[in-house]
Amino acid sequence: MSETKGPVMYRKFSSAMTALALALVIVTSGCIHSHHADRRAVVAVPAERIIVTEAPPPEKVEAVGIAPDNNLVWISGYWMRGDNRWIWVPGHWDARPRSQATWVPGSWEKDTSAKGWFWKPGHWE
Repeated sequence: MSETKGPVMYRKFSSAMTALALALVIVTSGCIHSHHADRRAVVAVPAERIIVTEAPPPEKVEAVGIAPDNNLVWISGYWMRGDNRWIWVPGHWDARPRSQATWVPGSWEKDTSAKGWFWKPGHWE
């Protein structure tokens, strides 16, 4: 009876270790990749103005730090509306398209019809 337990236990242990090793590789490779990936959030800006009736929350305070490169500019985070809730899009470093370009941040503007707010996207000047 103990002879059959040995190989069965070994197979269970081996399978568990293989699964654990595979999970570790997947998780670790994702973490390593994220450090080198472009971390900017991709947000689609609709062609038409969308008005939201709920005021956006106050801006979050972000730790900016030192630019990793002299050609990079900090683009502040902002609130975006999605899935019937406010979602924070974190700030990021972005390269200037031209050496003298300046970033004009996006903002939530009060709609003139007083029905709510609309998003005015940021842009380079």
